[in-house]
Amino acid sequence: MTLRPGLTAVAVFAFLSAASAQRVAFPNGVYDLQACYRVTQGTKCDFLYTPLQEQSMSFVTSWFVAVEPDGRNVQANALSVANGNWATYPGTIKTFTNVPVKVSALFPVQALSFPVLTVASSPMRNITVGGPATSAPPQTVAAASASYNAVLTNCKPQAGGVLVCTATLTPRK
Repeated sequence: MTLRPGLTAVAVFAFLSAASAQRVAFPNGVYDLQACYRVTQGTKCDFLYTPLQEQSMSFVTSWFVAVEPDGRNVQANALSVANGNWATYPGTIKTFTNVPVKVSALFPVQALSFPVLTVASSPMRNITVGGPATSAPPQTVAAASASYNAVLTNCKPQAGGVLVCTATLTPRK
């Protein structure tokens, strides 16, 4: 199979994105790791929790444990649920079937990687930690081709140094 040059980049990007995605499943829902990256306070890992049933749900810091390369286990010291404030014991929230909830765990270590990251003792392996989280850059205009302009918005850092953005293409006049 032969790919055109533009398609090769898309295929490689899709492969890298799929390779970094990790999931742990439980009877009441699944956690999908979105990204881990260094922040001033340590290392932050973002998950999407997708409940498989409607319920009241509490999230607990002790469920989230990172294993450092030397084997030391580090429990999250704070959680942010649904983009709420950081707390040691976040409140209970109502979840709805198949409606994802963002859960962020803050680990008090600056890491480059975690050999293992667990959610309620279920392991995810070989986690790459990205560079410091940065705010999304302002809208950037780049030439998409001779006949289109591209405006990039909502840029978010992902695992492995990947930056995911929304692109809006408009015809040049």
